[in-house]
Amino acid sequence: MPVPLQLDFFGAPGVPYERALPPAPEAPPSLEPSPALMPEAQLSFVGGRVLRVAPVAALLADGRFDDALAAAAKLAGEERLACELQPLVRAVGAAPSLDALADLDLGDALERLSWPGNAAIVAASRTGRLVAVARALDGVGPGAKARGRLAAHYWSRAQLSTKAVQSLERTLAARPESGEALVALGNLAHAEGDAPRARELYRRALRAAPDEVRLEDVADGDVRDLAAGTGDLGLAPVNAWLPFVGLLLAVFGPSPEAFDRAPTDADRFASALQRSRLATSRGRPDVPARRELKALAGELYARLFEAGLV
Repeated sequence: MPVPLQLDFFGAPGVPYERALPPAPEAPPSLEPSPALMPEAQLSFVGGRVLRVAPVAALLADGRFDDALAAAAKLAGEERLACELQPLVRAVGAAPSLDALADLDLGDALERLSWPGNAAIVAASRTGRLVAVARALDGVGPGAKARGRLAAHYWSRAQLSTKAVQSLERTLAARPESGEALVALGNLAHAEGDAPRARELYRRALRAAPDEVRLEDVADGDVRDLAAGTGDLGLAPVNAWLPFVGLLLAVFGPSPEAFDRAPTDADRFASALQRSRLATSRGRPDVPARRELKALAGELYARLFEAGLV
C-alpha cells in the first residue's frame, strides 16, 4: 500500500503526498515521486522546478561544477540546492589528480541532493565527473590515461560517443598502432551494429599491439571466444595468434600488415600466409611458404589447408 510521506520543504508545510513502497533491492527506487501518486499542485511544482534548474543540470553534465554552483546561487528559491551542491563541487575540485577524480566516490555528496525534483541534477553530476576526466585527458594529449584508461573510455561512459570517436582518432593519428585505441574504436562500431568494421578494428589491434589488448574489454563475444581455440592449438602468446585462428573460424580476414618491430613467430606466419595465399590465387603454390607455415604452427596450418585458406 502507498505510504504517506511528510515533506515540509516540498510545497506548503505539512502537505503530504503519496509515494509507493520501495521496490526490491535489485531495482532501486526512482529519485522522483511517481506523477500518478502526486497531487496536481505538487506535480505542477515539480515540473516547473525541473525546468528552472535545467541550466544548472546542463552545466553539471558538461563537467563545469563551479559554474553550476554559481548558476544555482543566482536562482530565486533555490538556496537549498546551492547549499547542497557545495560539498559536491568541493569534492571534485579537491581531487589531487586525474586518477583520483576518476575514482572519486560522489555517494555522500549526491545523497544530499536526492530529494524530489533533483533526479536530473544527480544524473548530471555523475556524467559531469566523467566528462571532466575525459576533457582533462584530451587536454594532456593523445594517449593520456587516468587509471589506465584513455579519455575515450570516459567519454563513452558519459554516453558521448562522438566525443569518444574524435578522441580516439587523435590518439591513432599520433600512434597508429595503439591496440587500446583500436579496440575502443571497435567497441563503438560494435555498439552501432557495424560488426564487420568492429572485427576489422579488433584484428588490427591484435596484429599491431597484441600485448595491449585486454580481451575482457572486447565487446564482441565471438572475438573473445577465439582465445579458447587458440589455446587448444597450443599457440602462445595467445593474443598474437588470435587473428589466424579468427581467419580459420571466419571471424577475421587475412592479416597482411608489417610492423616496425622485431618479428614474432606470429608475424612470420602472417608473412608466409600472405605469400602462400597470393601464390595459390595465381595457381602456383608457394611450397617454401607452406613449409614455413607448417614449421611455425603445424596444426593451425593443417586446419587452414583443409579449409582451403592457404
